[in-house]
Amino acid sequence: MMSAAFSEAPTLDAISQLRRKYPYAAVLSTYVAIERILKSHLVTVRQHLSFPKKTLTRGPHKGKSLAAVVSLRSGAFLKGVVCHMTLGDIEDAMNLPYSARSATHRNEAMHSNLYLSGETRLTYIGRQRKNSARIKQAVAHLRYVVDNFTGYRLLEKRNGELIAQSSSPMQSAGPPGG
Repeated sequence: MMSAAFSEAPTLDAISQLRRKYPYAAVLSTYVAIERILKSHLVTVRQHLSFPKKTLTRGPHKGKSLAAVVSLRSGAFLKGVVCHMTLGDIEDAMNLPYSARSATHRNEAMHSNLYLSGETRLTYIGRQRKNSARIKQAVAHLRYVVDNFTGYRLLEKRNGELIAQSSSPMQSAGPPGG
């Protein structure tokens, strides 16, 4: 039986294409993929996690504990809870180790503060260097998320192309003609 295609494959393709010429755009796309993967995972496994003292700070369930709303149907949980959670909220809820969290780096890249601060004074080459370092860091965060919260491993070719490879061995459908 073939495994289903990796849902973020088109995003990986876009990141791969953007990262050389437009590393900042690639960084933004990378953090979007990270957030979607983690939110999707939370919806899927929420019944099996414990959420000690995690209180919702936004949305229709603001003020309630996350543990109190995990029994909502998937659609209601997604729309009423997860869509109102930030990446940092998701990382807290899933109890990610501090070293694996990407919310701070995502916020630094996503918000315009970089360009309102000293980065506007950098030369084009200086900004490219900073953004190249950012994409390396973002890809490392993406690798952690893909490898730990999907049934895939994130591989990076020498040319910078990102590919998700199934972690599980391929299962045969049985003997031919059977």
